[in-house]
Amino acid sequence: MACMFLAGKANYYPRSVKDVIFAGHQLMEKDDPLALERFNNKEEMKRHKELIFLAERIVLQTLDFELNVALPYTPLIEALNEFQLSHHFALGQAAWNFVNDSYRTTLCLQCKPNQIAAGALFLASKFVKIQLPSVGGKTWWQVLNVTARQFEEVCNQIVDLYENDNQPPPLPRLPQPLPPPPSPLGLPLPPMPPRPWPLPLPPPLPLPLPLPLLRLPPLPLLRLPPLPRPGPPPLPPRPRQLRPGLPPLPPRPRPRPGLPPLPPRPGLPPLPPRPWPWPPNPGTP
Repeated sequence: MACMFLAGKANYYPRSVKDVIFAGHQLMEKDDPLALERFNNKEEMKRHKELIFLAERIVLQTLDFELNVALPYTPLIEALNEFQLSHHFALGQAAWNFVNDSYRTTLCLQCKPNQIAAGALFLASKFVKIQLPSVGGKTWWQVLNVTARQFEEVCNQIVDLYENDNQPPPLPRLPQPLPPPPSPLGLPLPPMPPRPWPLPLPPPLPLPLPLPLLRLPPLPLLRLPPLPRPGPPPLPPRPRQLRPGLPPLPPRPRPRPGLPPLPPRPGLPPLPPRPWPWPPNPGTP
C-alpha cells in the first residue's frame, strides 16, 4: 500500500492515504465482510497511516529517491517505427501485452528497458508469425543494442510465467451456511428446505388502469397593481478630510465678553480725513 501511495504522487495522481488503506484491505480481505469496520476506530486508522508513512520513507531510501524510472514502452514504440511495423496492430498489441505481463516478474529489476522491449517484441513476432527485419545490415536485436543472450533470458522468464499460470488454481472457499437459531421451547427445529438457485423472479406488477382525462376550465388571469419602486437611499454625509501632510489650524481666539475695548495709543494725533477724489499733484505735467 505504501508503494501505491507513493506511485500516485510520483505520477501526478495523488490519492489520500485513507483511500489507499480502504482499497488495499478490500483486495486483501475479500472474504471478511467486517474487515473495513475496524477502521471506524480513529486509533486503528492512525496506526495504519503511521505504518504506511514509515514504509514510504523506507521505499524512498531504498530507491535513493530516484523516481524517474525508464519504462520498456518507449524503446518498444521506437523499435516498431524503426522496423516500419507501426501499422501492424496485432504485433504491437501482442508486444505491449508481453511488456505488461513482464511486471509480474522481477525482470524490471534484472534487465534494462530495451532488453525487456526486445524480449517482448521477439515473443510477439513468434505469436503473430512475423519475421523481424534487419536494418542497415544489422539484425533487429543489434538495432536495439541488445545481445541474443539478453533477450533470450527475458523470453524464458516470461514463458515460465505463463507455464506456472497453467496450473489449476485452488478452489474458492464457499461460505458455510449459518446454523439454525435455537428454539425458544428447547425443541429441535426441522431442517429448512433448500433455497432454489437462481432465485425465481417476482411476479410482474399489475399495470395501472388508464384514468380518464379531466379537462379543467382555464383560470382567469389576475392583474396585480404595479409595486412601488423605492428610490435609492440617501447618501451618507461625506466626512471632511484634511490635506495630508498639513497640520490642523489652531482654534481662533474669541473675545471674552465684558471686557472694554483697548484705548488708543497716547502721543499720536489722529490722522486728518483724506479728501476724495484726490487732488492732482501740482508737480506733474
